[in-house]
Amino acid sequence: FYLGAELGQSQTGMDSGGFNTLGPHQNTNEDTDRNNQWDVKAGVEMGRFRFDLGYREYERGKYTTDSFAPPVPTFFYTSKIKSKAWMLSAYYDIVQHNKWSVYGGAGLGQARTDVSTNDTVVQGSGSDTNFAWQAELGVGYALTNALQIYGGYRYADLGETKINLRQIAGGAPGGDLSADLKSNELFVGLKYKF
Repeated sequence: FYLGAELGQSQTGMDSGGFNTLGPHQNTNEDTDRNNQWDVKAGVEMGRFRFDLGYREYERGKYTTDSFAPPVPTFFYTSKIKSKAWMLSAYYDIVQHNKWSVYGGAGLGQARTDVSTNDTVVQGSGSDTNFAWQAELGVGYALTNALQIYGGYRYADLGETKINLRQIAGGAPGGDLSADLKSNELFVGLKYKF
């Protein structure tokens, strides 16, 4: 059995969608933001295979997307987004040499995402729980028989969250905005085996 903890940095892309009924127009475009993340996990190791359940939390990101379709957007959504995820993952040590290992893995789980947005005419906020998945490639080094340091690259798809929009002046319904999140992540971690 083992426990692990990670720190990392992610570059998360938000792909904006939905429809503003007060425009009326499509909500379009995408933006990226770089933010920090941390992760804790508990698992079991069996030879070259490992299985764990992890909890990851992402720092709040800020994204600017078009409220009018290009080429002449005149309003822009400013969206603040915070996510956390539970992942059940499996890993396989592709290469083992002395104290070094190279591994690959994949996971399935759920992401809980909070979104708030405003384009100075309409605004909205809400949360959703989405299906999430990840793929990972990394390198590990055994500091002792029990303690390993590792790091690598992870791609995580956190799903799409949709929120309702309302007019700022008067509160009339204003359609919806969707935020589809995908994250490229670099991380370093420590794993302790019992």
